[in-house]
Order: sequence, then C-alpha cells, then structure tokens
Amino acid sequence: MGRLRWAEEGCGRWELDMEAPVTMEGTARAVPGDPLPLGLSRGRRITRPKQLDFMHRFMSSPLVPSFAGDPANGGQGLLLHHAHTVHLTENWSTTIMDQLDVQKISLLFKEFASNHGKEISWPKIIFKHLLDIFSWGLGTEFLFTQNSSFLVEMYNVKKGNRGKAIFQQKHNSGKPKHFGGDQTTQVPPSLLPGLCARAAASIKENWSIWRKKEGKLRMVQPYDVFLSDPHITASGVLGAVASASLGDCSARLPIEDGLERCKAFRLYARKNNLAVFADLFASVSWTAQHGNFQRLFLDLTRFNARLDFPSGSAFLTGVAHLSQDLYNSRQLNLEAIRAVCPELTVSLQQQIAGPFSFRVDSRILFDPKDRYHIARLDESIFAIDWALKVLGSAKATAWYSPKHREAMVELRFFES
Repeated sequence: MGRLRWAEEGCGRWELDMEAPVTMEGTARAVPGDPLPLGLSRGRRITRPKQLDFMHRFMSSPLVPSFAGDPANGGQGLLLHHAHTVHLTENWSTTIMDQLDVQKISLLFKEFASNHGKEISWPKIIFKHLLDIFSWGLGTEFLFTQNSSFLVEMYNVKKGNRGKAIFQQKHNSGKPKHFGGDQTTQVPPSLLPGLCARAAASIKENWSIWRKKEGKLRMVQPYDVFLSDPHITASGVLGAVASASLGDCSARLPIEDGLERCKAFRLYARKNNLAVFADLFASVSWTAQHGNFQRLFLDLTRFNARLDFPSGSAFLTGVAHLSQDLYNSRQLNLEAIRAVCPELTVSLQQQIAGPFSFRVDSRILFDPKDRYHIARLDESIFAIDWALKVLGSAKATAWYSPKHREAMVELRFFES
C-alpha cells in the first residue's frame, strides 16, 4: 500500500519526501519535472537519526556512508554520517548528527602537502577547513502516543540553518531550495505555507495463483519471514483520494498536456486560498518467487511487475478523447494515448549468499510520440539487501541510482 501515498493529487504528485543523500536528514521533497522515486528508494522507514543510531549499536557501523553526486558537477561526493542519541525519558529523545565531507578532507591533505615546509598559520587553516568539512545538526522527538509524535530538527547549523517541525504532518515556511535534478522555476504548492487535510480509501484484492508450503528446512529460520514461501500471486488496488487545502499551498500548477479541456472526470475547485480536489487511482501487480530464503546460496529468486494508473481522471479523459477520435475517424491524439498508458515498474531480486541479495528496480515508460522507442527504460536503481534475520522481516539496504548519481544506506522494516 505504499503506492497509496503516491496517489496523484491533480498535478501535485510531489506531495511527499523521497530518500536522498543530498540532505543530512536523508530526505528531500520531489519537485515538478523530476520523476517519482522507484519503490526501492521509498519504503516503510524510521527517521534518519534513528536509522543511524541502530546501525551504530547493532551493525558495528560507527560511520555510515552516502554518495550525493559527482563533485565535478556540483555534487557533494562521498559523505560519512554519525548520530549521537540520548533518551531523556521513555518517550523523549534528542539526537546530534555529524556529517563529514570526504572530498573536502582530501583537499585539506593536498593543501598540507603543497605547503610543506612553509611558514603558514596551520591552526587558522585547520579551523577554516573544519567549518567546511564538518556539518552538524540536532533534533528532538517527543512521542505523545504510539501513533503521534512531535519532532523538531535543525540541520546544517551555521550553513543555512534548515529546520522543520512536524506534528503528524509538516507545516512549511520560508523559501524552498532545489537539491538537484531538472531545474524548474515553479515551486511545488506542497512546499508553500498553509494547511492541508487529506483522506484516502482503497480496495485491495489478492489472488494466490500458486503457493508451495513444503520443502522448507526444519528448525531453520528464514532470513526474511515474508520471503519464505515460493509463490505466484497477483493483486489489484482501486482507490480514491480527496484533499482540502487552505493557504498558499492551495495553488495548483497549470497542466500543459492538452487534455485538461475535458473536466468531466475531475473534481477540482478553488476560491481565494481554499481548494478541494478528488481523484481515482489504481494499480495491478504480479509476483513470482522461487526458493525459501533459508539456504546459504541461491535460495531466493523473486520477480515483480506493477502497472500503475496514478490518476483515474487522466485515464478516463484519455479514453474519452480516444473514443471521440475513433468515432469521428480522426487521427488518434498522442497525448490521449500517453494518458491511457500505465506506468510499468519491474523488480528482480536474487540471493547472493546468506542474508545478502542483489536487487534492481527499473521503470519503463511508454511514449507514443517516439516511433522508434515506444517503450524505453527511464531509470534503474541497484541495491544490496542485508536481511536482519533476528528481526523477522527487516533489512539494511545499500542502493545506488546511476541516473541521479546518488547512493545511500538505509534500514527497511516489513517490506516485501
């Protein structure tokens, strides 16, 4: 049901944060013009400070690496992270995060080597570079109940002082800053100040085509309890999402696909600083798995394919346009064909040895305008998963995106 949260709100499919190593907290808001992250780069997760604390305590990782783009192209390169967490009470914790810029550390050593033997004020040079090499942030979280919390964070202290306060949903202020990807002059409405209430409902149906319960090793716990049965299954989701926005965030960006002339299948209304919106979405997926993920080698091969229809209004509008074109014997509208085509995501996972497996997620786009490449590979993300057997269904994931030249190490819980 993770796709439910990505349900398109008109033209605001960048409503949620995505995992990204370009920030200390490990998240950044998607922007118009940038495709949504693949399923591999967004899963059920805990906050970045808690992830780092877990890796320090239970995975013998005092420093956690990430890669945020090529420094030659304006990226930050290799970064090292550490978190110091103090539990003040059972429901109140405070964290201090450190970040070391490896690229700038190497520049410091080069400067030392080039100035060897010269009379230079080394303390001033070291202090100057430390401010560039070392970044830190702090945060505190108070749990009211198991389902509600209040989080206050401040990152990159003395380097921009980005902060945020979250209580169930985020309240934004200030001017948004772009963190890479396709540059755009348009600001996502979700980043503007205001209040937003959203409700979503969905119906999910699962079909078990084939499942094998025999063949497991006795007295041997699978590396992941969710991946312990060979099977072939399919599932479908149909849902609706509705929202009401008050303030600057109620503005919507114009859609230039030429299909907005037909408003019959979309509910959207805006007056002054109040806007309401409703839409449908659907998803169909198919999964096949071989192996029980118990043995040391090659005991898990898993394939998944998912078709997503993120906007029911766009789909129905495209169908209406195509029906009119066919009825009137006109040439089919390419934008209408694009609106009807779903988004295809395929995933392949293969055990390497023990709890380690290799995984690749790929997104395939259909573009009827391109006669020679109607279907093209848009993005792939490669990852190594380390199943944490003692937790039943949890894993540490190290993923890399060649398209964005970003890499990150994360924790994932109950993700199949």
